[in-house]
Formats: sequence, C-alpha cells, structure tokens
Amino acid sequence: MRAARRPTVLALPALLLAAIVVVLVLVSLTSQSSPALTAHQLNAYQAAITPAMRDGGATVQEGMKPAISDLVDQHVVPPKNMVGEAEGWVVSLQADRKTVAAVHVPKALAQAQRLFLVALDHYIEAARDFGIAAGDASTRQQWLQKVYAAGTAGDQTYDEASGILQNWRRTLGLPSSPDFPGGG
Repeated sequence: MRAARRPTVLALPALLLAAIVVVLVLVSLTSQSSPALTAHQLNAYQAAITPAMRDGGATVQEGMKPAISDLVDQHVVPPKNMVGEAEGWVVSLQADRKTVAAVHVPKALAQAQRLFLVALDHYIEAARDFGIAAGDASTRQQWLQKVYAAGTAGDQTYDEASGILQNWRRTLGLPSSPDFPGGG
C-alpha cells in the first residue's frame, strides 16, 4: 500500500507545477493584449476633429476676442453690427460642435471628446452673450462678465481635453501635436 501512496505524493507537486504554468500563461496573454488605444485610432480621431476644432478656434481667436476688445476699448465697429457677427459665430460654432459630436470616438478618448464638446458649448454661450452685450448698452458690462466667464471656461476645458490627447500621444510614443496646444 505504501507503494500506491507514493505516486499520489508525487502527483501533488506535478499538479502544483501545472497550475503555476497555467497562471503564468494567462498572465502572459493578458499583458500582451492590445493597449486601450492605438496610434492609428488616436491619429484617426485627431484627423477627424481637427478641421472643426481649428475652425472653432479661429472663430474664438480671430473673431470673438478682437471684437470684445473693439466693443470695450476701440469702438471701430458699431455695436449693432457686432450683434450680427455674434449670430454668425453662434451658427459657425454650432456647426463645428455638430461635426465633432458625429466623430467616432475610441473608448479611451471618450473623456476628451466630452470635454471638447463642453468647450464648444462654452464658446457658443460666450458668442450668444456677446451678441446681447453688443445690442444692449445698458446691461453691457453684466453681459460682458458672462462672456468672459464662458470664454475662460471654454479655454480651460479645451486645454484639459487637449491634455488628454497629448498624454495619449506621449504614452504611444508619438510626438506632441501642434493642432491641440494648451494641454501639453
């Protein structure tokens, strides 16, 4: 009988060794799984949103910011004309937002996408408020404060979204992108 027990005693270390091998194989397979985001996915997402984000940025930087300065200090363009400009900015920014919202988003970039859309919402709000400020001299300062707050929130949110993209670029070994400044 003792001879019959001996193979059982030897079987225990063999089972333990087999279990360790199975665990090591599973760990190896999980560590080799694809990353949450590939460089191709990131580049495709950026290529899809860049034209609309660039257009929105031009609206803010080249249209809205100079117009605020004009309304407050320079008085070159009559305020009634600025109301029409503001309406155009709203329409343009809404179109940019619609374009960005329609882009397929990899799961890893869902937060960046949400933040880009929120940033555009802030800029749309700032453009609307600017139109009101330009059209009503009696409440202009109150509305300009709202314009400044919405614009600042838009800038901060955009920078946060850009930071997510830039961090993924670094993680994937890609150079930073000049198309998304502020988040680097």
